[in-house]
Amino acid sequence: MCHVGFKCFILKFRPWLVVFTAASFFFLVNSATNLGVITPYLSTKFHFSASKIGFLFACYYYSNIIFVFFAGIILDKTSVKKTLIISFIIANCSILIFAMTKSFALMALSRLALGVVGSFSLLSCFQLIKRWFPSKKTALVTGLATTYAALGTLFSQTPLMLAIEKFGWRAGLLLNFWLGILLCIMVIVFVQDFPPNTQQSNAQQSIAKSQITAWIAIKKTLTNYQNWLVGFYTSLFTFPGLFFNASWGILYLQQVGNLTAIDSSYVVTAGIIGNMLGSPLIGWLSDKFYSRKLPLIICAFVALAILVIITYGKNIGLLPYVLLFFLFGIILGSQVVIFPLIAENNSSSLVGTATGFVATLTALSGAYMPFLGWIMDYYTNSKQVVDGTISNYYPIMLILISIVIVSMFLILFIKETHGQQQK
Repeated sequence: MCHVGFKCFILKFRPWLVVFTAASFFFLVNSATNLGVITPYLSTKFHFSASKIGFLFACYYYSNIIFVFFAGIILDKTSVKKTLIISFIIANCSILIFAMTKSFALMALSRLALGVVGSFSLLSCFQLIKRWFPSKKTALVTGLATTYAALGTLFSQTPLMLAIEKFGWRAGLLLNFWLGILLCIMVIVFVQDFPPNTQQSNAQQSIAKSQITAWIAIKKTLTNYQNWLVGFYTSLFTFPGLFFNASWGILYLQQVGNLTAIDSSYVVTAGIIGNMLGSPLIGWLSDKFYSRKLPLIICAFVALAILVIITYGKNIGLLPYVLLFFLFGIILGSQVVIFPLIAENNSSSLVGTATGFVATLTALSGAYMPFLGWIMDYYTNSKQVVDGTISNYYPIMLILISIVIVSMFLILFIKETHGQQQK
């Protein structure tokens, strides 16, 4: 009797187990991608300039931009499980190389390799969500999966900093390597491409998809202007989050906010926790009210207000910074709405390809990082004065504010789908 009850329990929650196990790769990529905690070490121990660190950070996104579109096409045609296993193996190798090498070139190459397989992280997870859950739940489930994956980003902040301070930054990074091995084993055991009750229709699905060649899929995706609008909007709106949470947030808070390294990590961690809570919350609201655009519009206005306060606020202090970053993280959670929006603006046979294309445009946000590094180096070297003090961040903040304003403008032209899948 207990065996039957346990089997029923597993069958009932199997969709969640499949999706969240697949999201483990997204978790690992988030943890390995963020360089915010080790940026001070790269700066002091290796004497890397801001532009050099920016390039190192952007290497992930350079390869991501090139491969993520093709990742979507591949996932429309091949097994998600097999793709995840191969991706885990390559990711673990790249993490190990970055943690052990002293060569800037090898660090850059390892980041490029991570970017290639990172192209499959969110796309594979979303592909499984579309297969295992009904359309009316996609935003909520995507938000919860993103929240789980964001734990990887959270792990790469204060917990990793504490490990680095005790064991050294290389030993700290090796934690990601061993974690990757464990998560890969879980994917082998638990992930399945389709629900059991759809196995008989898999052949029909494969035939229908094979009739759409890769070239036709690309052509249909590129000629859908909604994909361009959603992609450019996402690229712009995620940019401030990348700046604060994944690259220069800790240094910014130390140099501008006059916080200690550990206090700065607390602030950035608050932003990541906010994002973890915001993703399922905003996804749930989007599903409940059958609206995709309204959450994007409201969150863009709030994000703009927060950036203005951070830019022009004086002597903000630790607690206000924590609250501002926490709220900003919640607002950034609105990006979870993008994925059901893509699916609903494209036919079901093009979901992977369309998501890959939008992800390609989104990855541009990371590719801009060397440009910000160059600006900071320029203002530092030329000792530009802003409001009576030397500042290499003030022009960066003005750029971030301008970017959010442009993203708000793009939202106006995005089509509202009300949670309905295009036929």
